Amino acid sequence: MNPKEYSELLIKYYTDNNSFIEKAVFTVSAGATTFLLGYSDKINHTTLYHIAIWGFVTTLILQLISARISKEGCDRGLDKEHPENGNIWFKCSEIINNIFLITFILSIILAGISILSNHNQNIQTQIKDNTVKFEQTIKAKDFEYCIKKEGNNE
Repeated sequence: MNPKEYSELLIKYYTDNNSFIEKAVFTVSAGATTFLLGYSDKINHTTLYHIAIWGFVTTLILQLISARISKEGCDRGLDKEHPENGNIWFKCSEIINNIFLITFILSIILAGISILSNHNQNIQTQIKDNTVKFEQTIKAKDFEYCIKKEGNNE
């Protein structure tokens, strides 16, 4: 494989990879936003929860803006008189891509922390109200005994 073919192959793989990442981020952001909003009646509305939702919405908006700026860069880059005008648009698009990836990762972390902290609060409330149900499995030789107990586990 000559260097030109290798370079073209790398560009193709780079383009395919970026396209996949952008589709995955968009899909997960849209799904996470829907999930968090649907889950909102079961969760205490903390600041982390709201920041996570707005982070996913911001990710979606930044992706749409980035796609539009990239298209503009392509249009300007195809201009026969001044093809270098597209470079500015591509640089802006790259900066926005980096911002939305960081926003996406932070939103996932914040959503996870928010859901886990809410889950811990629910368990603590159940323990305090003595309504917790737990299950303990004991393994003995070749089979398992399952002990279920409700209420106070003293």
